[in-house]
Amino acid sequence: RAPERAAMQDFLAWVEARVADQPAGITGTARLLSDNQPMPMDAGLVGTLAAAADRVGASHCRMVSGAGHDAAFMARIAPAAMVFVPCRAGRSHCPEEWAEPDAIAIGAEVMAEAVLAIDAGEGLGG
Repeated sequence: RAPERAAMQDFLAWVEARVADQPAGITGTARLLSDNQPMPMDAGLVGTLAAAADRVGASHCRMVSGAGHDAAFMARIAPAAMVFVPCRAGRSHCPEEWAEPDAIAIGAEVMAEAVLAIDAGEGLGG
């Protein structure tokens, strides 16, 4: 997973080269299990969420998600974007993942503010 297809292909070539270049007596194979194309989120909706975060006083930054999310598939048919909240020690998609309730509440507030802006015709470039 990567924001650009070329980076994905470069990584696959790197893995294949490492697997092929093993010391005598060690063998391995590389097998591609999944190949999902990078999917950028909707710029208008991302901007709406950033503006909503500003209005509620939430710190924010734009980031690329390395995980496969439903939003990547929804983005094929409708505007999509994601809101992430900070997790303890940056751990995500693992048993140790934990987000403080206050962080979850701020994320929900950002989403609610974005929905209100869209409803008022202020979001998604409207």
